[in-house]
This record gives sequence, C-alpha cells and structure tokens, in this order.
Amino acid sequence: MLAEVDVRLRAKEMTGRADEIARVAGSTIELDTDRVVRASMAAHCESQLQHFRCYRPGGWLPKTRVSGRDQIDQALAEGRGVILWVSNFTFSDLVSKIALAEASVDVTHLSRPTHGFSITRFGVRFLNPLQSKIEDRFLKERVLILDHAAVRALVTLRDRLQKNGVVSITVGDMAHRVVQAPFLGGRINLSTGPAELARMTGAALFPVFTVRDGDDAYCTHIGRPLGADGVDGPAYFQAVAAGYADQLLPFVRNHPECWKSWGIVSV
Repeated sequence: MLAEVDVRLRAKEMTGRADEIARVAGSTIELDTDRVVRASMAAHCESQLQHFRCYRPGGWLPKTRVSGRDQIDQALAEGRGVILWVSNFTFSDLVSKIALAEASVDVTHLSRPTHGFSITRFGVRFLNPLQSKIEDRFLKERVLILDHAAVRALVTLRDRLQKNGVVSITVGDMAHRVVQAPFLGGRINLSTGPAELARMTGAALFPVFTVRDGDDAYCTHIGRPLGADGVDGPAYFQAVAAGYADQLLPFVRNHPECWKSWGIVSV
C-alpha cells in the first residue's frame, strides 16, 4: 500500500527508473519494468519497516540461513582473513548482518555516514543513526569513512584482516578507481578497493547475495572466491570483475525487483 502511494506521487521518477532498467537489461533478460519498479518500491518500504520492527519489545529476527559458510571457515582456518563483498540487494543492509551474526560470523563492516534513510545533513545526523543502531546489534564493529578520507578506514580494515578477521564491504562504484566488466546490456562499474585490499592482505574475497527464501525467510549466499592465481596488474582486477558479474547475473535475473544497483551499469 505504501509503495503504491509512493509510486503515484513519484510517477515521473518511476517512469525514468523503468526506462533505465529496460536499457540496462537489454535483450539479456525480459522484464516487465513497471512491475519491477512497483515491486522494488514495496521491497524498499518493507526493508525500512524491518529496521523499525527491531525496536519493538523482543525485537525482530527473520528466518535466515547462510549458504557457503564452509568457505568462510576454510579461509579462516588457513589464517587468510575474509572480505565479504556484499551485493546491493534490498534486504542486504539488515538481513545479511542478521544472517551472519546468527551463523556466528563476527563482521567488521565498512560504511559511510550517508548510509541509511537520507544523504542530507539533517538525515545523516538524526535519521541514519536510527538504521545503523539496529544494524550494529549484529556487527562486531562498524568502520566509517569520514570526510571522504578512506586512508584511516583502510588501515583499520587491513589490521582486522591481518588478525584473521572478517570484513564486509558493499559493492559499488564510489571510488577513485573502477573496473568494468560486461553485464546485461552494458558494462558494470565496480570499485577496485575490495580487490586491492584482498591482494594486499592475502584475504579471500567472496561475493555475497542476500535474497528472499520464502515467507519472512532469507538466504545469504556466499559465492565462489574471486580473483585468479598468478594474475597481477589490470588483469587481476578484470578477473575479479568478470567473476563477480558472472555470479551476480542469476540473482538479478531471479530477483530484479530487489537489486538496487542498476545505476552502476553503463549502457
């Protein structure tokens, strides 16, 4: 209901979003873009309400499972440290953290103050903490990139990985360096930061996809490790990007309404 009202109030924006999805999807997957936009708004409203449900007495915990958890255990047993590259699906912000915490995976998460409900100064100060406070219940630690200075945050992440910890970073293209790979009807743009961090520390880099797995149930999928042995330089980043795009495709195909990163694909 809330999503339908939102769609009507933002009809022009929704039309533009439907057009963007159609351009990105190209001929690779057939989509009813209007339905996808409406479903994405419904999922977005649901994910926001989930955060507030956690404030109720007794909180809120969905049914979760982690597929591929054994890969994390193996990398940690080897003393390598783990980077979880979390794909930007609607339920990733909260449910991924819940699922990993329920699976006894202690995560240090990289974040920005703009993460949450708003990127305005007012939102960053007063609204976004309402979301991050709930998510922090399920994290070992949140590391913030402040004032566009990533060096201090990077030093902290390297320290956690060198101590054989688990670090999570959301997939995106907000970076000084990006790498592209063919995806759908264009090329996906990906920050090279997580791949560079994995190369510097020797940590295992896993893509993560969290999607609905039934009524009020979700699955966090730990994908195959990214990278290529014996490959360095630009070819290394290309291998990571291509491997990520290959694993991402079936999740976007099956859950297009929940993928929030249509905008990082250049057509």
